[in-house]
Amino acid sequence: MENCKEHLSEISPSSMTVPVSYSLDKLTQEKREDIKFATQESQAKSKVASRAFNETNLEKGQTFSSYSKVLETLQAYQGKNYVQFYKRNSLSIQAAAKRCPKKKFNPDLQYSEVDFRCVHGGKHFKSQSKGIRPNQHTFQMNCPALIKLRPSADGTKLVVTEMSEEHNHEVNKKSFEHLPTQRRVEGETKEDVKRMLEMKANKKLIQQHILHSTGKSMTLKDIHNMVERKDGNLTELIEDMKSQPGGKVELYVDEEKNFKGLFYQDEEMRWIFDAFPEILLIDATYKLNNLRLPLYVMLAVDGNGESEIVGLMLLADEQADTIRKMIRLFKKHNAAWEKINCVMADKDMTERKVIKEEIPQAGLLICLFHTMCSFKREITTEKMGISVDERLQVLEIIQSMVYAPTEEVYQDLYVQLMDTRFSAVKVYFIENWHSIRDEWVEGNKKKFSNFLNSTNNRLESINQKLKSVITKHLCLLDFHRDLQHCIASLRQERDHRAAMIFQKRPVDLNEFESNERLFYEQCTPYAFSQVRKQLSLVPKVGKFTEQPCGVHTVTTSTGDHSVTPTLCQCSFATSMKLPCRHMLALRGSLGLQLFSPDLCDKRWTKSYFYNSHRVFRLGVEAINEHNNTHHSDDFISVTIQESRPSGKKILSQHEKYRKAFSIAQKIATVASEASGKQFDERLACLKKLLGSWQESEEVKIEISQEKNEPSIHEFKETLIESKPPECMQIETESDQHMPQDKEIGSESSQRIPRDKAEVDVVKEVKLPPKMKVRGRPKGADMTAIGLPKRRKLNSKRPTLFINKSPTDKAEFILGMVTSQKVISKALSDDYLIEACDIFRLEKIPKKIVDEIVNVYRVKKYFSTDGWNTMSHLLEKIANEVGWHCKTCLRELNEKQEQIGCDVCLEWFHLTCTGKSVPPKTKSWICRSCCRDYENT
Repeated sequence: MENCKEHLSEISPSSMTVPVSYSLDKLTQEKREDIKFATQESQAKSKVASRAFNETNLEKGQTFSSYSKVLETLQAYQGKNYVQFYKRNSLSIQAAAKRCPKKKFNPDLQYSEVDFRCVHGGKHFKSQSKGIRPNQHTFQMNCPALIKLRPSADGTKLVVTEMSEEHNHEVNKKSFEHLPTQRRVEGETKEDVKRMLEMKANKKLIQQHILHSTGKSMTLKDIHNMVERKDGNLTELIEDMKSQPGGKVELYVDEEKNFKGLFYQDEEMRWIFDAFPEILLIDATYKLNNLRLPLYVMLAVDGNGESEIVGLMLLADEQADTIRKMIRLFKKHNAAWEKINCVMADKDMTERKVIKEEIPQAGLLICLFHTMCSFKREITTEKMGISVDERLQVLEIIQSMVYAPTEEVYQDLYVQLMDTRFSAVKVYFIENWHSIRDEWVEGNKKKFSNFLNSTNNRLESINQKLKSVITKHLCLLDFHRDLQHCIASLRQERDHRAAMIFQKRPVDLNEFESNERLFYEQCTPYAFSQVRKQLSLVPKVGKFTEQPCGVHTVTTSTGDHSVTPTLCQCSFATSMKLPCRHMLALRGSLGLQLFSPDLCDKRWTKSYFYNSHRVFRLGVEAINEHNNTHHSDDFISVTIQESRPSGKKILSQHEKYRKAFSIAQKIATVASEASGKQFDERLACLKKLLGSWQESEEVKIEISQEKNEPSIHEFKETLIESKPPECMQIETESDQHMPQDKEIGSESSQRIPRDKAEVDVVKEVKLPPKMKVRGRPKGADMTAIGLPKRRKLNSKRPTLFINKSPTDKAEFILGMVTSQKVISKALSDDYLIEACDIFRLEKIPKKIVDEIVNVYRVKKYFSTDGWNTMSHLLEKIANEVGWHCKTCLRELNEKQEQIGCDVCLEWFHLTCTGKSVPPKTKSWICRSCCRDYENT
């Protein structure tokens, strides 16, 4: 053993390395390279891990050579630990240098002192809210987490001098992702979102796109806030309007430079109206801009039956003087206004009288739908003092009058209405409708060339398309740009259809008869479709009776008509200016060819359409001519009118009411836009004003301005004080006189260059106050005609008896007195119920004499004997039969509380329904009715 130790001791360490070195030399070169690469990779990973740890970790004493390094490390630290910090306090190195001039700082540090706090920490938050927007929240929870950095002794680095990682709130990944800073997107993603929002893309789809592409959990509110809020003024609006080819802009202001109205029309609008001026449709749409200015759209119908916008007006109010000025401006730029045959507008529009005065040769028509709505709104049980059934009876007669095909039919219905005993209805009808029947009775309206337009549906369709593109409550500039986008889209679609008229033909053209083919080659597709229908009805025309002077008469469903080979008195011929079935039938009976070029008005011909439509007029020569004959974009056609009162006038009570009502409407609009406490205060203010005036007390309004408010807005507080009555003189303008206009600038007299003077003139105009919108209004949307949208009926409960239709009510009442088989015959086969069909007295329930039932509504379903029997039974039931509880069948008395079902009209003891107190709802439905409804 000792020999072995001696032997090992003789072996030197250097001799032991020889075999190892030898063994490495035996390894292949590839093995040596693999080992070397693995070693380097391990070292690199170790360095990366160390660097990553340093970049994502923050600890007290850590130093940084620049402020950018601080932000990089802080960003990584926040992402790793799911916390968010913000810069709470800081002191720049420039400010520190002023305090310590001798000390030098590294410029890359930017700050000599900087404190970061958790977003849930910082100073205690004190709300400055006025209570207008309730339920506001803050992130601040007094979280103690902080990071403080101060400069090193030599001023070259920032050192973490204090750090607390203790948080008093939930810290996890999901909560961190929903913090505002983490939801924010930047760079190309932000620009992409803005482009999508400009194209009105669906915000929910944008939200999911951002989530999948960036992982950001943006809310719909975040996306909405990315839309740039512009404050486009009148100057910018006019500049944008001037950029349109041939745009005409006319401003109308009062003597105090208050904005009253704006008229706009471009070159294409003037072209289309000059070619097709026969009918003009006018209507307004609202809430498209933040100044509450209604947009009036003027519409014409071209030779192919397409609707074309020919003028736009923005009005500050809808007074007669303002509308008169706008109509005159329209006439000024459109010499073809004298060719207008009819104008269609709303019955309640203020401008009806103005239109009659300014366009006297045109017939003024009322939209059929607006007519129906006016009758429904005005003829009510409260206003007319009539019952529900009497109201339905009156409306049925008036509806027949609206659709009367001839004056004779109208007169018969008028006599029927006058024979009723509803004096209030008759007075209302005579004073408001009878004298203007040519404007709303369908048969009389077709005396004018209205091209079968009974409603303003064309305008309603245009308004709907405008609202689908224009976002509500936009500034004037954005509103006009969206408006132009919509108009351009409408024109593009119509231009395509116009071009296809001469590019395509019907696949069954070879199957057309000779006369059909001739009409097709002459007329536009819309006009041809109308003529083709008349050709198909020729065989149904009756025999003609020859009269002197080559006139023939024919009997039709609407009366006798005088017909010649080229003229007819029927509504289609007078309305459309196209050949009707009577003219075509007469020509056939006289051996004349059905087709004649003179039968169709030139507006319906393809040749006239080709020469008039912009698609075919905007060739190279037309464009050159347009550029040579019209002013360039360097000039503006803006006329600013100043209205001056023409004198004082003593107003009638009705004129005073009209003026006061206009102001009251605006007050109601502004008051309704407030919410919560602010609305209650405004309503209380109005009530106090009303109460003071009712007591003949004068009211003084003092407005105090709080100048010391920190906000940029000045909050105004209104104080209303009651004073003893004093004499007060009101000076107003007369609706019967036009203001005297003073033209500051006129297109006809001069062109105003695009310079500072022009901008200064427009800047002086005072616009109405902007609409402040808070949140999303609930239930405030209107339909296209300005009526409130009807709420959907609750399908989870049965229909109350009072809400049933007249037929359903009749079926319900008859079900109490006769069998279902007899009811079916009486309702559908004109069968009269006889005495033998009526139930015995004991089978008829007491509820048939309930006041709400009004059994006399079914009298028309009974024969004379049957109704006499029914009347005798009703008298016995009312006097002899008592009321009984439907559940316990015991007689009801005044000592016990009772409740009635508003569906089946049965009565119950309150205790039998399982209730201890009556319900507070207006209506109540028993369990049986609810169960029967659920089973259906």
